[in-house]
Amino acid sequence: MTLVIRGKGDIDGFLTKFWDCWRGRAWEIGNDSGGGSSSGSVPVSGSVSGGGLYSSDGSVRLVGVSGILRKEQEMWESTDKSLQEAFHDLNALMVIVVFESLLLIEDVYF
Repeated sequence: MTLVIRGKGDIDGFLTKFWDCWRGRAWEIGNDSGGGSSSGSVPVSGSVSGGGLYSSDGSVRLVGVSGILRKEQEMWESTDKSLQEAFHDLNALMVIVVFESLLLIEDVYF
């Protein structure tokens, strides 16, 4: 097996984490029993804690470029929802102010 690593990050930190995951066989199912299985199978949702692709609630963790893009999309959707709510509230306030001003005008002239 050949492993090529490129980057300007902390190589010692990476290697420490890599070897911890390698020794712990983080990619295997049944890691709770200590030894795990040696089948090299892909983990199912919620089966691996910590270093796997799945979080404890069963959702796929944000990994790599796709994870960054997914997180960015979620941020845009959240911002869009917040803006829609803010404009809805502003519109409601404007209606109230217009209605109050109409009542004041009615009181003055009638």
